[in-house]
Amino acid sequence: MNKNFFIAGISGAIIFAAVLHTNVSAQIVITSVGTPESIDFTGFDGSGFTPAPDDGQLSSNTWEVTGFSDGNVLFGDEGTTGDFARGTTIGGETEGGIYAATYGGDVALMLQPVDDDFTPGSLTLRIKNGSGTEIEQLDIDYLLYNFNDQDRSSSLNFSYSNDNISFTDVPSLNYTSPETGDFSLFFEFKNASLTGISIPDGEVFYLRWTGDDVSGSGSRDEFALDLIYVTAVDPGDIPAVSFSTDAITVNESDLSADFAIQISSSSDCSANISVGAASTASDGTDYSFSLVSPVVFLSGGDMIQFQSMDLLEDTEDEADETLIIEIDDVTGTCEIGTSSTITITIIDNDETVIPAVDIIDVHGENGNGICTSIGELVSITGIVYGINLSDDGLEFTLIDETAGISVFNAAEDFGYTVTEGDELNVIGTIAQFNGLTQIIPNNLSVLSSGNALESPVDVSDLDESTESDLVVTNSYWIVDPAQWLGDGSTFNVEMINTVNSTIIIMRIDNNTDISNMPPPPPNQIAPAFITITGLGTQADVSSP
Repeated sequence: MNKNFFIAGISGAIIFAAVLHTNVSAQIVITSVGTPESIDFTGFDGSGFTPAPDDGQLSSNTWEVTGFSDGNVLFGDEGTTGDFARGTTIGGETEGGIYAATYGGDVALMLQPVDDDFTPGSLTLRIKNGSGTEIEQLDIDYLLYNFNDQDRSSSLNFSYSNDNISFTDVPSLNYTSPETGDFSLFFEFKNASLTGISIPDGEVFYLRWTGDDVSGSGSRDEFALDLIYVTAVDPGDIPAVSFSTDAITVNESDLSADFAIQISSSSDCSANISVGAASTASDGTDYSFSLVSPVVFLSGGDMIQFQSMDLLEDTEDEADETLIIEIDDVTGTCEIGTSSTITITIIDNDETVIPAVDIIDVHGENGNGICTSIGELVSITGIVYGINLSDDGLEFTLIDETAGISVFNAAEDFGYTVTEGDELNVIGTIAQFNGLTQIIPNNLSVLSSGNALESPVDVSDLDESTESDLVVTNSYWIVDPAQWLGDGSTFNVEMINTVNSTIIIMRIDNNTDISNMPPPPPNQIAPAFITITGLGTQADVSSP
């Protein structure tokens, strides 16, 4: 997992960008031979060390620091103030102590030496062998960087120990900063194989970085550590090439994404990698990436290599996409390891834009009477007419200045009690049920209450134009009075148009008071007219 570094501004701020997340409060436990364990300081915010760390802290059961004016934090101690908890920074500090160097959510552990801090001093990492077997070789990899902003040379050297008392130096991992400050940023991936060691199963082992002055005078440079990988190696094992993780997730707005390919022990090896056919992200549209293949490892060289791709930001609301990188084959003294594929998931960050429309805009139909807006997510605003016709969810009519629509949700009422005269904003998906255009709400909100209702439209017939509209008619009489049940149930009554003999269905819902009323008196049945006021709907027996 690569981090991109650069200097921003005259303060020489150090900027980071990375992808892997690891619990910094957890102890490194080597669970198996050949599997790298790692720390990348994600979540560390420079708030110190404690045996039971909160978010942002490091565990003092894992880390020990010495050589500061505020004292030492030995394993199991607590240090959550002063030198041990300088907080977050983007670099350019003058106060001595331990910081979380951060930018954009990506973090490294930074050391700022001064006269009484870390000159000399040490930072020790304690790891545990939980592999079930004795470890005889340990490969260590980490990212070291130095911001050379001062005219003084300082060192950061590496050593290891079985007992935290007697340490063995590893000269190949030592680093000394230049004496002449030039505000440049140096970074290097350091790695070495610790051979001839013995870590019994269940025992701990210590890795130490020691700092001190070397030459020059005045203030001192900053050092930082990140991406610490520890791998137990069977000296007889064939080196295995694999990705450092099986999957990473990035946001489209992150602008870049990095991944690491590694070899379990030093060897001459070449690995061919490629973009998998199952990838859903597209080069040039979702990302820009020139894959470097083969990946070449040399004996005694770097055992972790990084590749980076640019993420292309857009404004399109789209599904999350994936880029799959695969190890196809290897040549040399090596084999393909278990993590031979990495999936990079790009999370879309574009919000869905929900158009606000007039109700008439979703009432278009094709030649077969099918609504042309089915499936559209829209926002509409209107006045509530009638009552809730649903016993469990919502079913009522919403009318604006252009048209009306049925609001329907079979199971969810969103805590709303249907009240005629309320002004609502409804966000939902357009649907059609047996010819009736509906909106299935995802969300609704009451904007105002007690609004005046429109006067019913006087009609002599019912058609598409009267759907979800308040209408009144005097042109009908009841065909069969026996159809009027009046028993509190929902029932239908056939009505005949006296002008053209068209028969319509008047539906009496059990949620209305009318469902409990007796039929109109005989002089209001045939041949006399009755006045009907209601909301037009459709209830065809077939779609649409």
